Amino acid sequence: MANKKKSQQKKRQQAKAAEAAQSSTPNGSVPPIPVESHEDDEVMEVEPPTPQPPAPSEPVDPIKAAEKVKEEGNTAFKASRFQDAIDLYTKAIELNPLEPTYFTNRAAAHMALKRFKPALTDCQQAASLQSASPSPKTLVRLARCQLSTGSTAPALSTLRAVLAIDPKNTAALQLQKKVNELETHLRNFETAKGKKEWGMARLSLDKCVQAIESEGGDIPTQWRLWKVELEVAKGNWDQAGIAANDALRSEPNSPDVLTLRGLILFLSTKTMSALQHVSSALRLDPSYVPAQRLRKRIKDVDRLKEEGNIAFKAGRLQDAIDKYSEALEVAWARKRTRARVGTFVLCSCLIVPQHSSSLNDGKMLSRTQKLPSL
Repeated sequence: MANKKKSQQKKRQQAKAAEAAQSSTPNGSVPPIPVESHEDDEVMEVEPPTPQPPAPSEPVDPIKAAEKVKEEGNTAFKASRFQDAIDLYTKAIELNPLEPTYFTNRAAAHMALKRFKPALTDCQQAASLQSASPSPKTLVRLARCQLSTGSTAPALSTLRAVLAIDPKNTAALQLQKKVNELETHLRNFETAKGKKEWGMARLSLDKCVQAIESEGGDIPTQWRLWKVELEVAKGNWDQAGIAANDALRSEPNSPDVLTLRGLILFLSTKTMSALQHVSSALRLDPSYVPAQRLRKRIKDVDRLKEEGNIAFKAGRLQDAIDKYSEALEVAWARKRTRARVGTFVLCSCLIVPQHSSSLNDGKMLSRTQKLPSL
């Protein structure tokens, strides 16, 4: 309000000055009008323009988009950028999960990287999508993945389906020959194992492994466990430990492998390490019975051995002998373990002459090489 009054007063002063100047100007000429100052005028606020909504974008066709991404994947595959190809095929699958060729293409990229397990899953999905009209190409690729993971029976079944559609399919016929050879080696292994011909069993198992490795495939976990069992059956405890470690590197989260590795450690008198492996197996599968049984066995042997130690130190030698003998029966362990527990038995027998026959029992146990069951 004060600013407005001041502005009006200033205008009146300017008007008076103009009149005075006009009266003093000769010939009645009009003097120049002074420029009005706006320094003290009020500033009007200008509202910003209302933002307009963006123009609606055209809807994206997921089918066309998936095809475009698939072509990019094909380009990456041809350039041997297999991981990039996998990522692009995965994106195409997300856009159109009902197109089987995206799965077979991704399977091919996995196979190029020797990843046969995910390739197998993709081939199975593609075959399922094509069940109404099976594709021999898809089925041959599926059979190759099955062979490369040691699944010979499913591979033969898949190849029979291919040959029913195309009896002269060259790829199927060649692959069928390889699968039949692997089947023969597996049968030889099973026969030799049943007869406890450990050398022949090991030879047949080695041929099975070579057949898979020639395809660049994944050695089945069960085959790795068989190798451990064969070494134990032959009494090659160091080799059994190496084979168990190899299996564990391949399948670190397998309760089977962890339990078998724990058994080898237990038989090597490495009780704490054995319990750690068994505990890891049970964390993965709390209901896994072999791990539960092994844990109980380990704890029972430790308890009996400790009770034997207490009895021996107290001079109750017969009790010590009984406890150590029971521990041996529970453990039914390897040579070194039996010798260690047997030492306590022999010490007791040296003091109790009537049980000197146990010396022979200790020697007999030290020669036993039977694999304890889980």
